[in-house]
Amino acid sequence: MKNAPHRSTEAQAFARRLRQAIKQAGLKVSATELAHAFNLRDWDSGITPHAARNWLNGVSIPKQGRLRVLCEILQITPHDLLFGPYPAHDRSASETADGAALADRCMWHKYHSLSLDHQRMVRELTNGLHRLESHRPGEQADSDPKPEGD
Repeated sequence: MKNAPHRSTEAQAFARRLRQAIKQAGLKVSATELAHAFNLRDWDSGITPHAARNWLNGVSIPKQGRLRVLCEILQITPHDLLFGPYPAHDRSASETADGAALADRCMWHKYHSLSLDHQRMVRELTNGLHRLESHRPGEQADSDPKPEGD
């Protein structure tokens, strides 16, 4: 196992960044609490406190899908959690791309936490705004898809 020491160092560095991100998010650095927050966010691929403990102790690094959920919880980019912040000269371009995607994912999770009536209201508002945007003078309206469940 020639790569084991390298992986261990990488996992330990990840664990340090993870613990710091948890503190910055105002959460308690606890495997049980991290697993609980994760499982509230992602019911399909929930984790055990043991898995969270392995991340916090530098034993393992989460796979991509779980890393995304973790980043949504902590409001941090996957790059920052895996590798640390971008160098200052690269930061603005990367933040724009990752920040927009992160903001969209956070909005999506907030939408799903709304009551069904409020979700319907958001869909109706979005559809109305889309119709306004697509019917501006000089622009061709695209077809309005029927909203699901309405």
